[in-house]
Amino acid sequence: MLVDHVRGFDGIRALCMVMVLYTHLGLYDALPDVPWLRERGWHLFGGWVAVRVFFVISGFLITRMLLQERARTGTISIRRFYIRRALRLLPAFVIHMVILALWRALGICDTSTAAMLVSFFYLYNYMPTIWYDGLLGHTWTLAVEEQFYILWPLLLRGLSRLRLDLLLAAVFVACALVELFVPDARIPGSQSVLFRNLFHVPRWFLPAAAPIVVGVLACLHYVRAQRIMRPGRRGALVLFFFCAPLWMPVFCFPLAYPLQSIGIGLALVWLLQKQEGGAARFLEWAPLAYMGRITYGIYLYHLLFIAVDHPAPIFHLPFNLLAIFALAIVSYELVERPVLRLKERFR
Repeated sequence: MLVDHVRGFDGIRALCMVMVLYTHLGLYDALPDVPWLRERGWHLFGGWVAVRVFFVISGFLITRMLLQERARTGTISIRRFYIRRALRLLPAFVIHMVILALWRALGICDTSTAAMLVSFFYLYNYMPTIWYDGLLGHTWTLAVEEQFYILWPLLLRGLSRLRLDLLLAAVFVACALVELFVPDARIPGSQSVLFRNLFHVPRWFLPAAAPIVVGVLACLHYVRAQRIMRPGRRGALVLFFFCAPLWMPVFCFPLAYPLQSIGIGLALVWLLQKQEGGAARFLEWAPLAYMGRITYGIYLYHLLFIAVDHPAPIFHLPFNLLAIFALAIVSYELVERPVLRLKERFR
């Protein structure tokens, strides 16, 4: 039986946002010049890990919400789901775009209109690297999630559980294969140009959706996952999968990423089992939980102040961090929360 409120998820989001911030502030460049740390250890605490956690949580919570709606009403309303997602995502996203347009008008950045449109329509995960813009680069994650939101309620409503399981398993395997083989594959019609030379392949829906699939499966098979996570072996299972970047052979290293997502999913199941435990209590610490609630705004706005090359103090430490948090709080309290109240009309 899934609890109504998952204690600790907001705190996890907050900690992951810290990982994203220090990654984009350049922590990797400040690491000691130790090959093992840079090539393997970084994959346990860098920004990519945070993104995988965000994706696993998203897959889990969206699936849970849809299952609860079906249990309550007997069906899943696609229209209401899309309206709820729009109410949650668009207000802050529009604010981000307005500020970006202002930066461009003031000559602070030179982001193109085309790049803004690609981002706004949630396609930035397919943007060729030559046209990538630093102030929009993070919106690839929003694109992956939005593509999931478009597809998943239709599949969950229309397919049997067996077919869903088979489809999800096939998608997960496809993600692993794309992660492993496509970046170093040649572009059709070219003798030397590889896909990695033109695209950020790991940001395509396949393979980026692997953590989302893990979150979905953790929700659909929560009872079975609980049996797997029995005392005495759950810690070992979480560490084995989460630490895949430490033991994965070099020739198939990209497979460490989908395996790490399994570790994250198992850790979240563990947290659900221990809702009264010390970890959940720590993650529910009020400042941490509040930061988790405003994480969407922090994530959207942070590159507006970190990725800008401008002499103004607001674009440099510590003032850029203060600006990010101030804007996220104002956005959440004055725009996002009032709009979120409208979601209740579409439950």
